[in-house]
Amino acid sequence: MLLSAEPGVASRISFQCHNFFEPQPVSADGYILRHILHDWNDEDSVSILKALLPSIKPGARVFISEGILPDPPAQRLNTLTEKMIL
Repeated sequence: MLLSAEPGVASRISFQCHNFFEPQPVSADGYILRHILHDWNDEDSVSILKALLPSIKPGARVFISEGILPDPPAQRLNTLTEKMIL
């Protein structure tokens, strides 16, 4: 796991399950939404982001990580695997 390479960072990070349509109960310096919003329409995506507002403190960050697929010819040439971000 990436966090094991940085023990000082690992001690400051926790992962928690949360229904992202409910108000976020945990105040943190940052929130990561990875591979989440692409599955929801615009209205639901806005609801997910608004649910963070009750707990966001000044200076907190929201990180959104989504993948972008190349146009179909790249998929047919099997280059998609080479461009994947894990």
